[in-house]
This record gives sequence, structure tokens and C-alpha cells, in this order.
Amino acid sequence: METQEEIEANALELARCEASFIHFLSYCKIVTAPTSDNPGGVINFILWPHILKAIKTLLSKNLIVWLKSRQIGASWLIAAYVLWYALFKHGAVVILFSKGQPEAVELLGKSKRIFNHLPNFLRLKTDKFSDSEVTFPQMESSIQALASTENAGIGYSASIIVCDEWEQHPYAVSNFMQAKPCIDSTGGQFIGVFTRDKRKKDPLATRTFIDAMAGKTGFFALFDPYDVVPGRDEAWYNQKAKELSPDDLEGLTPEL
Repeated sequence: METQEEIEANALELARCEASFIHFLSYCKIVTAPTSDNPGGVINFILWPHILKAIKTLLSKNLIVWLKSRQIGASWLIAAYVLWYALFKHGAVVILFSKGQPEAVELLGKSKRIFNHLPNFLRLKTDKFSDSEVTFPQMESSIQALASTENAGIGYSASIIVCDEWEQHPYAVSNFMQAKPCIDSTGGQFIGVFTRDKRKKDPLATRTFIDAMAGKTGFFALFDPYDVVPGRDEAWYNQKAKELSPDDLEGLTPEL
């Protein structure tokens, strides 16, 4: 049984989390897989400089295209951001697109894992808590995971649309044409996140990023190379290049 003092303290912290995404992140935990040099497990969310820059962009821009290296914390940040939005914005509808349903489910799974490790005062009651959808009836909000199919996104009026690994989406152009009006009608947010695939010629994600860098569109461009994560220096880069197998390369040079 909570004391009156604890109830008041939790109410204050709840209000602080609602007002500040960064404060909310102080309660967020991520789950990392164990490796030969990392025990993994549940760890605090780390606010590296590039993550702080991305947070500022998420909170201030409606159209975002983010070209990034792999494993820099982007997916966990997006997962925490959309969870925060659904927890505190009444009527929020968040749609997570990925190249296939397993990948979309995995991104939503990160939001669910963050939710599971929140303190009780931040854990709103859920109605649905499935692989493909989480709903918060108190806020009448939802987060949905959808594969990038030809007709995905039709009929939704979304607050936030996330296209994760955007360059890999098989129907990226048709999805974007269908999804963009869904946020235009609500003043919502579109976030396209991707890692460049040199085997793909002139994909939508890359074109959008290049045009955004040139100031030709309303998109804001974020770019984060491999060395934004501490410990990833030139020696790390060279070692990773040596570890690539012919199957990884698929005809490309290690540099590409």
C-alpha cells in the first residue's frame, strides 16, 4: 500500500515525464543480448550526444529522414519515443512500418520491453498487448506494427508514422504516397530511418535524404556514421571489414 507521500511523489514524477521526454527516458531500460564481450541484460538508456541530437529533432520536426550506421541506438530511441507519445497524448495513433511483419513486430517489441520495465506509476492499463498492437484505453491511444505491403496504411489517420529500415521496404513509394496524407490531415509526424544499402539503385529513402540535405524538401535530415558510438574508432572499423564473409559482401567490396 502506497503512502500519501509516495502517491504525491509519483504524481509529480508522472507530470515531469509527461512534460519532458528526456525525463521519461531516465526511467527507461533497454534489453541487450549477451555477446562474447558484453553480458547483456537490462540496462539504462544511454544519452550519447547523437541520441540527444536526435531527440531534439524528434521533438521539433514533423518530417524526418535519418540515415544511420547500424547498432547506434536508433531503434530503441524510436521505440521509447512512440511509447512516451502513446502514454501521454490522448487519442494518439502510432504506426510502425517495417519491410515485413516480423521486423515490424520486433520494433514494437522494443516499446513493449521498455514498458515492461517502467515503474508502476508509468504503466498505464493496456487493452491490447499483442505482437502487432498495444492500446492504452485510458488515453484512447495505440501503437500498431504493420508490414510494408502494397496497401499498408490506407484508411489510417496517424499521429506518427515510422518507417524503420526504410530503404528495405518493398513498397516504399506506394506506402509513402498512401501514408503521407494520413499525417498531413492531422499535422502528424513522419520518421524514415534507414541504413544505406549500396546494392539498391536510387531508392526512395536515399533520394529523400539527399534532397533534404540540399534543402529541396520539407524533410529534416539526420546523419549518424559508425563512429558516433564510443569505442568505434578506425581500428574497430578495419576489424569489422576483415570479418565480412563473401555472403555478407554479395559482390561488394568491404568498403562498400
